[in-house]
This record gives sequence, structure tokens and C-alpha cells, in this order.
Amino acid sequence: MTGRLIHADLRRFAKGEKIEMTVPIHLTGEPDALKEEGAVLSQAMREIKVLCEPANTPDAITVDISEMTSEHAIHVSDLKVAEGVEIHEAPDTVVASIVIVKEADLEPQLETPGEPEVTGEKGEEPTDGGEA
Repeated sequence: MTGRLIHADLRRFAKGEKIEMTVPIHLTGEPDALKEEGAVLSQAMREIKVLCEPANTPDAITVDISEMTSEHAIHVSDLKVAEGVEIHEAPDTVVASIVIVKEADLEPQLETPGEPEVTGEKGEEPTDGGEA
């Protein structure tokens, strides 16, 4: 890699023309729900498609998650964007949620192993069923 620009595509936009692009989603704040044992923040979407004029393109969409609970996820419909910016994703798509991870209960182990079953007395010879 040399750091030199080899190729660039340029496009002229008419005033008022909107373009579709992807914008990163940044989560801010720390929800109290993450203090629960096994709670993990899951960010399902890191980018989102928006339609807007090039001059109104947001650098990122910032979402405050400090009031988020494990029962309620952040959806696309909850995102706040500037006027003139349209989101091109389904409104019910999950952006972030808090998942409670629980370890599976293992089967209880026997504390003391049982004694082996004894089938014959010590020193006793096996019989073959008849005497000669």
C-alpha cells in the first residue's frame, strides 16, 4: 500500500436530490440492566440505510441506551434523525437489546461413588454345575 489515490468516482448532484447511503449507529450511555448477572448488550445493527441530501448526511446516528431494560429493545422506529433524513429499514427491526445469558444447570454429580457389587465370596471357586 502506497497511500496514493489511484481512482475516484465523482458524481454531480442536482440541488434537492436525495441519495441513499449507510450511516453508522453509535450507542451511548450504560443501562442499569447491564448490572444484572449474565446481562449482555447485543447490537444487531451497526449501520443503517438512510435517504437524504448530501449536505444533510449525518456522520452517525447516536442512540442513548441508558434507559434501556432487558424487557424492551431499541427498534429502528425509536431512532431520532434530523429533518430531511429518511430511514430505509423496517421500523420493527431490532437495533440493540439486552440479553440475559444463563448457564445451563449441570446434572448433580454423585458425592461418593457406590461400592462395586460382589457376586461371590473370597476364595470360592466357580462351579460348573456338576461333580464328577
